[in-house]
Amino acid sequence: MRRQHAFVHRASGAATLVASLGMASVAAAQAGPTPDGGGVRIESSTCPHGLVEDVQHLARVELNGVALPQGVDAPRVILTCAGRVTLIRVVLGVESDSRQLDLDQTDDTLRARVIALASAELVRDTASRTLHRPAPPPSPLPAPLPEPSVAFVGPLPPAHVAAKSRLVAFGKLSNFGSRFDPLYGGGLGFAHDVGRLSLGLGSELLASGRDVALGSVQLLAADLSLRLSLRFPSSVLPTEVGVGHALGVARIRGKSAAPDADGQTISGTWAGPFLFGGFESQLGAPFFLQFAGQLGVVTVPVRGQVARGEDVRVSGVWAGLSLGLGLAL
Repeated sequence: MRRQHAFVHRASGAATLVASLGMASVAAAQAGPTPDGGGVRIESSTCPHGLVEDVQHLARVELNGVALPQGVDAPRVILTCAGRVTLIRVVLGVESDSRQLDLDQTDDTLRARVIALASAELVRDTASRTLHRPAPPPSPLPAPLPEPSVAFVGPLPPAHVAAKSRLVAFGKLSNFGSRFDPLYGGGLGFAHDVGRLSLGLGSELLASGRDVALGSVQLLAADLSLRLSLRFPSSVLPTEVGVGHALGVARIRGKSAAPDADGQTISGTWAGPFLFGGFESQLGAPFFLQFAGQLGVVTVPVRGQVARGEDVRVSGVWAGLSLGLGLAL
């Protein structure tokens, strides 16, 4: 026969608990070891050793004067600790009973006494039932009792855990300077969250071309950027804002269509800081769409002069828009 009780320590029962603990302390100071109640065995493979010893001592004091079987037939009290929750199981002959204590609001100095009081009460209840039922026929070789399983092992995991890393492939439109001469391309970005902060690394390749009076000019720009952002989690539309810095190379190539002009190619390193922000739209786990924008300034420019036309520059104000497909890792 098994019965499951729930024993919950609450602030409203503080006065009763303090009175009971005081009586247990007086009994512990005055009562010496007696055969009554002295055979109770406290066992545990999950609770601290010191706690088990304290509960053993206090439980025997609390059971002083209670007639209990001795020796191999003495009651077994099996403690199982899981965080701030303790499961008490009493086995006495064929009878067994259990009780769960929630000690989240209990001071650590009172923990052993609360467990001892609950254990003693459970032993008395189990012993009382044993006296009111016929004794079972003796078993020559009683089977060993398995360790109890604990249903409560800790806080339940959240229903949804946000991804900590993201990989995004994107297409991008960028422009350098005040003249609208856009570059088209794309890239790849990776980000990892540390709390609400996100550390990112991105690379992109952009290109543009235009006709001039003497031929055509092509611009190819590539960069690698580091990013730091603050994320605002949401199950509907997660957003982020942050800062970054890009370091890249640019190649400007001129092609001449006139016999009296030569086309040349120049290459150089460019760099600049930027601000960025964006939001994500879920497509269905683990995929999402990401829309982002950035605004920065080029601090290390690359310029190419064009005869009879406007120069080609990677300089001045730097802006871009991107649309990407992301994978939550």
